[in-house]
Amino acid sequence: MFCTNDAGDYCSQGDIKNDVFRFEDDKFIVDSFDGGVLGVGGSGEFQEIGIYFTASYEVVSEELVDKYTFDVIGFNFIDFIIIGQMNISYYELGIGGYDKQDEAKAFFFGSKKINN
Repeated sequence: MFCTNDAGDYCSQGDIKNDVFRFEDDKFIVDSFDGGVLGVGGSGEFQEIGIYFTASYEVVSEELVDKYTFDVIGFNFIDFIIIGQMNISYYELGIGGYDKQDEAKAFFFGSKKINN
């Protein structure tokens, strides 16, 4: 994915980030955060409507001080190519809860693993 802005340590403006997104049943998972809080990971879901899909994901770091949310809109072409846009928000723990610090838009292009 190509990051257009900064979002915590996950995404830096102008960088290309390689990550794995998993679509399992109706769950959406961002592999970079698979360990999440106490090894549990984040929570996410996705929906497919023809070639169009949406996904969302939220995770809190193991240290409990950082939180990320992901909102994804994408297209699935030829059953194994995905392309789309992701909005990433980064929050830090403050006195009243998590305060938004950064927000980034990222564009992605990738392939979908086909299980045979």
